[in-house]
Amino acid sequence: SLYKKKIHMFAGGGVIQTLLPKLTQYILSVGVVPVLDDDYTLAQQLEVDIISEAPFSSISNRSKVKLRDQLGESDIIIFEEPFNKLHIQVEVNFSFEFLEMKFF
Repeated sequence: SLYKKKIHMFAGGGVIQTLLPKLTQYILSVGVVPVLDDDYTLAQQLEVDIISEAPFSSISNRSKVKLRDQLGESDIIIFEEPFNKLHIQVEVNFSFEFLEMKFF
């Protein structure tokens, strides 16, 4: 199939260091992740679309909108831990129904 699946990964603190390089055959995005984070640096090196914020800052409205758009376009969403799903639902008002989700 010519269609490449889109995968969004929640990142930060190095949690995607092993997995991200193995997924480069897909259309990838990561975030929201702080600049200067190891995951941010790796995503930059792999030329992945990044939603970023300044370190130790809250998620801006701009990033929330971008994240909601990115999630809506994704075929697969990968979380660090399952509890993030509820937090993101509240933060960006996004429904996770009908999406394939992987937890690692």
